[in-house]
Amino acid sequence: GTAYTGPVPRRLVCCDFGTAMLCSSKMVDMVQGTPGYIAPECEIADMPVGTPADMFSSGVTLLELWCGSVWTSDGPLKEESTTAGVRVAQEVQVALEKVKSVEPKAGELLERCVRLAPDERPSPTALAQM
Repeated sequence: GTAYTGPVPRRLVCCDFGTAMLCSSKMVDMVQGTPGYIAPECEIADMPVGTPADMFSSGVTLLELWCGSVWTSDGPLKEESTTAGVRVAQEVQVALEKVKSVEPKAGELLERCVRLAPDERPSPTALAQM
């Protein structure tokens, strides 16, 4: 079967980060998601994945909304996962600088959301309170 692993915050009307885990009883076989939006820990074997992964995807998506950009490749020549992930990571850094120049506190919060270390990302409650 498939277990959906997207976020379920109260104030969010509709959001799908495109992540799902293909499951066989209790064992996770494979994690999928959009390159650049999926948290780094989702791609590392034996690394626990939880709410911080949703915060990473939320941060990238909020940056995209703030800047009015879409960073995924939807053309006929899809990018390789690693290439697309690196490109989105670069776009995220540029977007963070733009947000910080206009709204420093929002930029700082979004920067925390997209940190590589899961334990350095804010909780959903902290994100909602900002």
